[in-house]
Amino acid sequence: MHPKILKENIIYTNQFVSIYNNDLTTARNTEFTDQNQPVKYKGTNNQRVVVIPVTTDNKIVLTKEFYPEINEHLFVLPNDAVAEKNIESAAQRKLKDDTGFTTNSLQYVQRIIKIPKNSDRCNHTFIAHHSKYTSPLNLDPNDNIKGGHHFDLDQIKKMCENGSIIDTVSLIAINVYIESLK
Repeated sequence: MHPKILKENIIYTNQFVSIYNNDLTTARNTEFTDQNQPVKYKGTNNQRVVVIPVTTDNKIVLTKEFYPEINEHLFVLPNDAVAEKNIESAAQRKLKDDTGFTTNSLQYVQRIIKIPKNSDRCNHTFIAHHSKYTSPLNLDPNDNIKGGHHFDLDQIKKMCENGSIIDTVSLIAINVYIESLK
């Protein structure tokens, strides 16, 4: 059974991607509603969080992570599968573990569906406003992440344009963040 779209809104579109903010039912017939509020899910690899850490001086924090599939280090936003029952907790954990930053101002921005026919496979995007460095990284032994790198918004835009950021999860989340500033 395919998901049923209850309401469909295009929130962002450019020459490469269109991002929809939909209220829908999943193939399991559970309803996603009120896209501006965090939704609690059971831990599953189908639900992921993406965190856009924004420091008190408006820098965006990226990590540099090694991807053995392409034998390359990539600049990415902190992102991970949700292991917690609450996606906000997962976002806070990922922010702290990968960057050493914490925030008291976590804003849920968008749920982005990866594959429309499997609408429970999605990324929940958060902006971590006023992020501050508070502790060393707490990485999983299998992670190959090199700390937080700070960039201003103009630098981030140039990195997206020149191919320094090629991870689709990060590219889409950055576009959502830029649109939220308008």
